[in-house]
Amino acid sequence: MTYPPWEKRPVMLTRRALVIGTGLAGLATAYRLRRSDWDLVLVGGPAQCAFTRTADGLDAARRLGLRLDPDVTAVLRRSLGDSVSYRIDEVRALRPDDCGVTVTFTNGEDDWFDFVTEPDPGFDTSLALVAAEMLGDALDIFRATDEALRWWEENLRPLKGDLVESLAGHARHTW
Repeated sequence: MTYPPWEKRPVMLTRRALVIGTGLAGLATAYRLRRSDWDLVLVGGPAQCAFTRTADGLDAARRLGLRLDPDVTAVLRRSLGDSVSYRIDEVRALRPDDCGVTVTFTNGEDDWFDFVTEPDPGFDTSLALVAAEMLGDALDIFRATDEALRWWEENLRPLKGDLVESLAGHARHTW
């Protein structure tokens, strides 16, 4: 698109997220965020997970464009391909600032992210797809991450019950 000289051109900011965990919930979260053009780093080794087929989970998989097979994590890894970076080391420390989080890894390296999330590896596999889809939608809809997380928690709570803790405003968002 061409803009006249008197109009400001939109600035396309790259948003970076760190997803801790490479099980179904982590890979589904990464997959959904990647569809919204987030740059992603995943922390963790290879994981396998069978998918529990429920109506909500199948609907979420369809909306995410996933073809399900017995090892849905393999499908997600193939779908992500080289579009994400993987780290095998672990997170040692998080230092939030006004705009995001500086993460220190066990090898001593620091890296900065807009958003850090750690999906619960024990999360119901079907609900993990729903939660990942909703999280990506919330971060697309709301400009402020805190506002997006509040909306996400409020709308996920009826599906998950009281297990969703209010963590909006925290450096590390766990679900």
